[in-house]
Amino acid sequence: MKRREYWRILSATALASACICSWSSAQVYFPLHIGDNWSYEDRTSLFCEGGSVIYMIKSDTVIDGRRYVRPSLFTPYSGAVRADSVRVFEYDTTTRSEYVIFDFSAKPGDTLSIRDNGKRVMIALGSWKFEEGTITFTVRDSIGIVRIYDSQMSCDFKLTGAWINGQRITLGIPIGDPGLPKTPLLEQNYPNPFNPNTTIRYALPQRSHVTLIVYNTLGQQIATLVNESQGAGYHDVRFDGTGVASGVYYYRLTVGQSVHTRKMAVVK
Repeated sequence: MKRREYWRILSATALASACICSWSSAQVYFPLHIGDNWSYEDRTSLFCEGGSVIYMIKSDTVIDGRRYVRPSLFTPYSGAVRADSVRVFEYDTTTRSEYVIFDFSAKPGDTLSIRDNGKRVMIALGSWKFEEGTITFTVRDSIGIVRIYDSQMSCDFKLTGAWINGQRITLGIPIGDPGLPKTPLLEQNYPNPFNPNTTIRYALPQRSHVTLIVYNTLGQQIATLVNESQGAGYHDVRFDGTGVASGVYYYRLTVGQSVHTRKMAVVK
């Protein structure tokens, strides 16, 4: 499966999990808001470049009299989704047809949709798990898709965090639990992409000397945001990109021997 197609499936299904509650009387998932942001990361597979994917709900649109929602991705994506009370549909711009992505009333083994002359078949494995080919999607109530696993490509993308309706959702630490991670944690900046300001959040398990530096793709240092000793807890740092050009940048957190790097994008 091509990398772009992999992201297309990831995007459509992850976004669909967010869409369902906007039309569902059960309010199973979370409300859909323009600006909501989800981050996924694969830390295990070299084939998947140990990479990450981030998407944000940017806009909605009307097709054939129906309201759809579109995400904005680092990679081009033209899909759109909508939902009724229990099903989620993706609009295929090539065939100009709708296909069922999820059906939360389906029983295990039910076929939800058949596409590309039978090459793509979406089936239900249970109320919270769906499968298309070698890809399995796991859902968590009130959050949406939390895991996308491709057995053929050995890609295992897990949700690392999200911003939903202006609220931060941090995976790994239960919501409402003030506990700290056992090792330093660097979260994805928000918003991302951004112009001109964004916030970077990280957590320290104990007092440590911290540096947080921004680099360009050539490895040149752009800004030093932190270079000091800080106490245990969560810390938020604002980065002002007013003076930098559009493009991809990296921010690196160093805490003792622990080094963490993430990617962000400035779009002007």
